[in-house]
Amino acid sequence: MACREHKISKIRKAGPAGMPGTANRENCSAMIVRMLRFAGALLLVLSLPLDAAEIGTITLAEGSVRLLRGPSLLNASEGVRIQPGDVLETNERGISVVEFADGLLLGLGPRTRLYLPEGTRRSKSAEPGQAIILLAGWLKLESGKQAPADGYRVLTTALGVSTRDAKLLLHAADQRASLFLESGSARILEPDEAGRASGGAALGAGQFASRMRAQRTSVRARPDAGFLENMPRWFRDALPARPGRLKTNPKAPKADHDAAYDEVSDLLQLPQTWRGEMVRRFSARLRDPAFRKAVAANMNHHPEWHRILYPPRPPEAGRQKPQYRDSVNTERPQ
Repeated sequence: MACREHKISKIRKAGPAGMPGTANRENCSAMIVRMLRFAGALLLVLSLPLDAAEIGTITLAEGSVRLLRGPSLLNASEGVRIQPGDVLETNERGISVVEFADGLLLGLGPRTRLYLPEGTRRSKSAEPGQAIILLAGWLKLESGKQAPADGYRVLTTALGVSTRDAKLLLHAADQRASLFLESGSARILEPDEAGRASGGAALGAGQFASRMRAQRTSVRARPDAGFLENMPRWFRDALPARPGRLKTNPKAPKADHDAAYDEVSDLLQLPQTWRGEMVRRFSARLRDPAFRKAVAANMNHHPEWHRILYPPRPPEAGRQKPQYRDSVNTERPQ
């Protein structure tokens, strides 16, 4: 109201030319635009999903560590907070440790790709637990003292594990995965082609399990020579817990670029029950002709994208078939 009264008074004083009144009207309009923009930004912040809450902190990052958040690739460093839906990736010389609020420690070896889903469907035959998906590479897990009652589930496309109190090492490559339980107890999980994980045999401290996708799990009393030879050397020691300043002084990841299809194809082609959020996540990338072309070329690996690329034509509302009158004379005879 004050803005409107001020404008009216200026117009009255403007005289025939009306110049001061016109300038003030423009200032008032600019003020309204700024207020609307602020209100829109505030509504956007308030409408963010609760899933965007931070769940952990990168406490060690050496070499190249990248973070895929939404459809964008970011460069991560120590102190960066982790959110549900994030994908962490190290290069051939990169290593990383993530510490969660409940004390869980995850160590990523070189050439490792780890996915923390926003929400994971749990099959009735599988034990519950917070899901962690190892897409490729080496992972070391050390559960914390405040582990949830239902524990954790770590899954690959070939082999998974359910545990609440354990130290374990997991390696995933191509269609095969291997697991060594350093201490504690765990239960083997066997994912099927759709990603539904059924519970398998119990695993004791010191035991080693391996499985090729769609085959039976092999359990041995100790790791094989190839597993020990290729395991990252620093996995022989306990993962470093580094709370304190990294938790109180968070850092923001640095934007790099929007992901190309080849950089996220493993996510788009995950087992069906694991990739439910991918259409919503990457739909905006279809504006990129190269991304759109690659999605269309690989449609058989993710058929749910067909309705996005080729939406059905809406029915033509209100359109009726033309009515034709009989040309024969139907008048009654007199």
